[in-house]
Amino acid sequence: MLSRLALLQGLSLAMLGAVFPYLALELKALGVTGLALTFAMTATPAMRLFLGPAWGVASDKTQGSPLILLLAAGSALVGCLALLGLPPSLALLGVLALGIGRTGSGPLVDGLTLRALGSQQDRYGRVRMWGSVGFLVAAFGAGLARDKGISPLWFGLAAGIGMVLVVLTIPRPPAPTKAPAKLGPALKKLGTDPAFVLLLVASAFHFAGHAVYDSFFSVHLDTQGFDSVWVGVAVTLGVGVEVGVLACGSWLLKRVGARKLLIGAMLLAIPRWLISASATSLFFTVGAQAVHGVTFGAFWIAAVALIGERAPKHLRTSGLGLLSAAVGGVGSGLGNLGGSLIVDSGMDTHRLFWLSSVLAVAASLAAAGCLVAARQPAPALEEEAAH
Repeated sequence: MLSRLALLQGLSLAMLGAVFPYLALELKALGVTGLALTFAMTATPAMRLFLGPAWGVASDKTQGSPLILLLAAGSALVGCLALLGLPPSLALLGVLALGIGRTGSGPLVDGLTLRALGSQQDRYGRVRMWGSVGFLVAAFGAGLARDKGISPLWFGLAAGIGMVLVVLTIPRPPAPTKAPAKLGPALKKLGTDPAFVLLLVASAFHFAGHAVYDSFFSVHLDTQGFDSVWVGVAVTLGVGVEVGVLACGSWLLKRVGARKLLIGAMLLAIPRWLISASATSLFFTVGAQAVHGVTFGAFWIAAVALIGERAPKHLRTSGLGLLSAAVGGVGSGLGNLGGSLIVDSGMDTHRLFWLSSVLAVAASLAAAGCLVAARQPAPALEEEAAH
């Protein structure tokens, strides 16, 4: 089961790596500009605000049924097909279908992984690292292909087909022996936990800076006169380090702890973005992105571990859905909106990373508040939700 989940992690993030770093360039090539481009780049984050938690609740209510993931993977696959096959005037329909699927794929695969791990939650990083490998291979390959005139969307399409095929091999969970827990009251109470709320706030600001990088680094390199292949080089550096961080995730959580890991990753993002904002040479512009392996990899395993601390088992996928909404909804939306405004206004694209620097400072302050609040025990939700 874990091998199939590792493959799912790889395929899910391969679609992300193949499509989203180049989506702005692909849409511009289709003639999507101005407000339409801004809408397209913020549609998925906006949907994730609502659909991320909804996918998570649906999974928890069905006790991790892979059919929910099949719906999400199928929608993303349809989105890639639409972007490749529909006329440019209907490109936004493809973006919407792709976004609907992507809002669920991440938290649903993570939720299935944590369910399969059971009490060995600290091994999550070793499974999740294959997602980073998939992202790396797809992003680098898509960059090379794009320089040769081949759309990265073909890579996304292949990954989507692979996801659907793998999900079809995952057995359904056994029938429940008791009635499913009522999620609504427990989720409301979880929302009153200051540590949980501040974790979501910190995660949103932290990822907003990364969203600027993910969506507009290719545009930045293009305006600087560098080839698209250097996007792949930057991704390779960052994700290569990330794979190592995730592989050592169990050791890091035991030796450093989730809380210190979280604040460390967020503080490290500040110099990363400051270097990116001031660099003019290819060496420093691309080289600074090697830190991504820590600023995202360490952040993610820490955030998932903290979700496990603050949310009980029957709410874990819902908690991951809320984390997805904070990261991929609020954070990605904020980063994509700010980045789109900078790019569309014709400003120097170095300002993209000045924006990321400010967001990183805000994230670090919120994370500090989260760590203070986390000294208090998580609210008792298990018994209350189970009746």
